[in-house]
Amino acid sequence: FFDVDTLMWTLALWLWGICLWLCMLVASSFPCAGGVLNTTHLRAPTHCNISVVAIVSSTYDVGVVVANGGTVLFATTLERVLGNKQHSAFSSSVREFETQMVALTGAIKVFAPSVIFDVGVLSITTLRKPSWFYEGLKKHLNAKEWVEAPHHMAHAVLGFYNSPFANALVVVLDGRAEDTMGLNMYVAQRPTGVTRIFQRESRYLEAFYYLATVMFDPADCFRTATWQCRGLGTMLMDYATLGKPGDEFRDQVKAFVSHRNPRLRVRDLFKKVSGLSHRQRVEFSATAQAGLVDLLLEDVKAGIVSLHPDVSTPAEPLKEFDGIIFCGTGAENFHLTQVMAEHFQLPVHVPVAPGDDGVGIGAAWAVN
Repeated sequence: FFDVDTLMWTLALWLWGICLWLCMLVASSFPCAGGVLNTTHLRAPTHCNISVVAIVSSTYDVGVVVANGGTVLFATTLERVLGNKQHSAFSSSVREFETQMVALTGAIKVFAPSVIFDVGVLSITTLRKPSWFYEGLKKHLNAKEWVEAPHHMAHAVLGFYNSPFANALVVVLDGRAEDTMGLNMYVAQRPTGVTRIFQRESRYLEAFYYLATVMFDPADCFRTATWQCRGLGTMLMDYATLGKPGDEFRDQVKAFVSHRNPRLRVRDLFKKVSGLSHRQRVEFSATAQAGLVDLLLEDVKAGIVSLHPDVSTPAEPLKEFDGIIFCGTGAENFHLTQVMAEHFQLPVHVPVAPGDDGVGIGAAWAVN
């Protein structure tokens, strides 16, 4: 009554259709890095092939990143586009801002001509901008949807998806952004995304910078945060390698670094440091570096224990991670990376651009 060949072909087609549907379902469960985000959590998207333009503005940098399907097509800073060395944030002048945006969009069009982006991402850490600023961005950059990527979250996203780890603890030590200054910690997993688990308001990274100003250039850098001043923390870190921490300055450094507003105590500290000998300066620098290490380890331990409040030591919760990712401005202090690896007995990954120059890529990956 039935044709056997026809019945077999019909069954084969039905099975093929079911297999195809199952494959698509599984594929959607393991998408590209990133997705829908907020201050504390980044969950994976339902699809990967979207075009993204990310605009980042912090105190020292303005950057733009164009990505498609997670692949970065173009990344630059306004400094490069304008040929204006040491350019800082977007201008507060409407006319200058228009000039900057024309230059920026001109550079973008070289790599993405006549593109209507699926998503535009903003990561703006400087003071709150007027309405014309956001209207100008949207006028020059055509995106179907605009979202905001929290600054520290963008650091964490870049660090994780730049790493070889599938399951990692992300430590972001950074300056002031929209949510906090200090330490933010995240749990990151490839299938599910990035989730903040711990946050501690602290100013010891800022204090380390001020310790460097009293050592090397107290006059200019205390008053203004210029580009030249950004290297002072590195100078103090390098200087610290020449000596060992001692008891002579331990209490002074600890009180300064842990102070709620270290800027208020800079002048008093400068009076004590200005007359030091070379040997004393080396010891002071080493003591400052040791103080930064102690505070960071204390906070990271507290963050790890918060994962499992019933566990008194951080060793047990760490077993679930492949490694630790360290990013933010604090990750430019290589001694902190070394100490974390030795203390927690896990590999530590620092992304290719741990500071603010890498935030644009992190912001783009946060949705793609």
